[in-house]
Amino acid sequence: MNMELVKLRQSTQELYNDIDSCITELINARTPGKKDEDGERKALFRMEGLMVAALQQLSCILDALPTDTVLIPSVWTEESIKKSSSMCSWASTDGDKFEHGEKYYDADGNEITKEEYEALVRRPTD
Repeated sequence: MNMELVKLRQSTQELYNDIDSCITELINARTPGKKDEDGERKALFRMEGLMVAALQQLSCILDALPTDTVLIPSVWTEESIKKSSSMCSWASTDGDKFEHGEKYYDADGNEITKEEYEALVRRPTD
């Protein structure tokens, strides 16, 4: 992988982490019983900046993608979509109780452990 793509991947991961932490800050500021209006305002202000950064990052990603090999079919079928492992974050409030975490899935949509997920998505280093 060339250095430009390595830098693009690193900056994309940093932006992802910043957005994830900002969402957590916003949820924490809005948690019933712990409502923090100042914290919520700060998280929303930060989120505005992250949205601008996300647009800029998407532009860089689009510039880095090859334009001559991307084919978009007019009709997507389940067979035409390459299935892959996935991870999702979740959050829940129930009165004063706040819970959050992550769930991991294999390519068939079965829930798996974090270790199994990391083994599936691990890529060999160059």
